[in-house]
Amino acid sequence: RGLGERPVLVFHGDRDTLIPIEQGRQLFEDIPGPKEFVQTPGAEHVQSYTVMGKAYEAKVVDFFKAQMQSKLD
Repeated sequence: RGLGERPVLVFHGDRDTLIPIEQGRQLFEDIPGPKEFVQTPGAEHVQSYTVMGKAYEAKVVDFFKAQMQSKLD
């Protein structure tokens, strides 16, 4: 919805009680263009970074590096 072909990286905790992960996945499926869904085991709402720490940061960097590289190919 208004995203066009922008890359989207979604993190969603599997213990989120505010927005159930099924709803997050459903919304994710409606996103056009390049995208990736990361299910964070043990994370509640907006807690993916807290649970994942440096792995979260690495995932973000790797995702956008890959997206930038695909634009150069």
